[in-house]
Amino acid sequence: MECPSCPLCKEGKLLPFFGESGETSAWVCCAPKCAYFVSNNQTLTFQKGVARATPKEEEGTRYVEFDFEEPE
Repeated sequence: MECPSCPLCKEGKLLPFFGESGETSAWVCCAPKCAYFVSNNQTLTFQKGVARATPKEEEGTRYVEFDFEEPE
């Protein structure tokens, strides 16, 4: 599957985020300075800032937690 280009920055690709049901619940731009986000509930959200991925482990399960920092 090829990810679509970001319509805002034109540099990054939109990556799918999967919800608990296993279906795509949102898409986010992979460009660090863009952080364009589209939710699956037909709400369009534009956010500028930096998304940070933090690898974590809990009870033997590894996952990545994402935090979003808005510019000052």
